Amino acid sequence: MKLKIKLIIAAVLIVLFAGLGTTIGVMAHQNKKWKEKYEMVQQTNTSYFKDLQSAKNDIHQYELTLADLQLMNDSITNKMLDLQKRLKVKDKQVQNLQYLYSHFTKVDTVIFEDTIFLEPEICIDTLIGDEWVMTDLHLEWPGEIQLSTQVRSQKTVMVYLQKETVEPPKKCWLARLFQKKRKVAKVYIDEENPYIDDQQNLFIDVIKK
Repeated sequence: MKLKIKLIIAAVLIVLFAGLGTTIGVMAHQNKKWKEKYEMVQQTNTSYFKDLQSAKNDIHQYELTLADLQLMNDSITNKMLDLQKRLKVKDKQVQNLQYLYSHFTKVDTVIFEDTIFLEPEICIDTLIGDEWVMTDLHLEWPGEIQLSTQVRSQKTVMVYLQKETVEPPKKCWLARLFQKKRKVAKVYIDEENPYIDDQQNLFIDVIKK
């Protein structure tokens, strides 16, 4: 009987140690995977900020998960994630996220042949506007007027899938449940500049036959 108990205890201990070893091995493997993923995101993050600093027409499209964007935690990726929350789009619906920033400066100078400012000491610089549209007005004796206008545009774009009925939706919600549906890609553009209100955009999904 004692020998039988000892064998049972030994068997239990073997199972426990084997289970513990397996658990440690799995945890070590998972830890290695997460470490590699973190290092990959860090490298992507570094390349991402380099692109932001030097990007003109040659930029990269990154392949990241929404979890990767949360790990990056910078102002631009946070704008993308915030747009997803505001639109109440599920993670599985998100197809593409974009951030577009542009600005331009236009300088106009008028120099009159006649003296229009009486005081020779006149040299005025004043700024009019806000963070989106800023105008620098420069007045200088004897007859120079200069306008320097800066405009910023900041867009966050989301492409996501949504189910819609093939035929016009029925008025009764119960009838809509039995209507044939298809997935359509929708594009939402969030322009932060309040002065830009009219946009003409065209998006085409090329079908490969």
